[in-house]
Amino acid sequence: MRSYESLGQLHGLSPKQPKGVRSKYATNIFWPILFTGSIITIGDDGTCYFKEDDINRHGHIYNHGFWRIPLSQEHPAVIFDQKQYDKIQADNDNPNGYPDILKFAIKANNLAELANKIGTNADNLQQTITDFNYFAQKGKDYAYQREPKTLTSFSENGPYYAILMRQNMLNTQGGARRNSRCQVLNPNGQPIAHLYEAGELGAPFANQYAGGGNLADCLISGKIAGQNAAQVKVDIQTPTNTATMVQPAMQVTTNNLGSDLQKEESFVTASNQYLGKSNAGMGDEIVVRITLDNNKKLENVEVLKQSESQDVSKEALETLPKTMVTKNTYNVDAISGATRTSAALKEAVKDALSKVE
Repeated sequence: MRSYESLGQLHGLSPKQPKGVRSKYATNIFWPILFTGSIITIGDDGTCYFKEDDINRHGHIYNHGFWRIPLSQEHPAVIFDQKQYDKIQADNDNPNGYPDILKFAIKANNLAELANKIGTNADNLQQTITDFNYFAQKGKDYAYQREPKTLTSFSENGPYYAILMRQNMLNTQGGARRNSRCQVLNPNGQPIAHLYEAGELGAPFANQYAGGGNLADCLISGKIAGQNAAQVKVDIQTPTNTATMVQPAMQVTTNNLGSDLQKEESFVTASNQYLGKSNAGMGDEIVVRITLDNNKKLENVEVLKQSESQDVSKEALETLPKTMVTKNTYNVDAISGATRTSAALKEAVKDALSKVE
């Protein structure tokens, strides 16, 4: 599978979770400890399959002139030795990392035992480690051109470790073909009656990375599809032809639906209350209302509007306002794994405080 986008470490991976449990810290995408040292990522057959030190762009990695999604693996794993284990442990609090990732580590005395525990090909894993050690000694990755400074030979003796990973899924790509009215087309290129398509489904950016492209397409195609779907239509009767089964396009009565961007939002404030905004959140705008006591100290911080991801940002939205009140400042420590939401929330409270006379 490759018609998707993702977030996460390496090319969009995170530790394997029990069935039904969502991945965490997917917005942390560049933790050097996972590709610097005696550590590699293997695919289903026990061999490496991509350049691990490239930062991903929504799961796309550089591939011969383009940013492409690599073919996903069913059972990818990160492999490392004891000295790398110690380095990961020492770097556990890195804000770009995955806290307590070592709790997922599987330990073995040798590579053959490790391969058996994770269900991969033992000969392939041993040869992959042998090749990697040779690259490290020569200071050149002849397979995937990983930077020489990231290469350190594995120890000759165990223990060795593996962390089973899984592919994170941000959104799918592809979809049916559509025309300029966002009508879905059948295999003959004719519009299917009353069927419209918008956003990443049918987007022109499938399997390619274009910064901001999906957002722009969602806004534009969503507007076009919604506008055309809402118009009054008069179906055109055509003879039934079982050979072509082409459904006709519609005659459309066009009305200007206006823009939902023109809608104004209003929030009520009382004495000693001020509003603040930030557009730096994962879901764009965050609006807060602060309440000050008679000494102009923070008494309450309320989040009035936000579109953040609940699994990633919930802790920040719940705990940071309380911490700000306790410390009487917006400048508090961010919540690990929700740095962007934390920063936007702090910015919004700072904006509100700037309005205090």
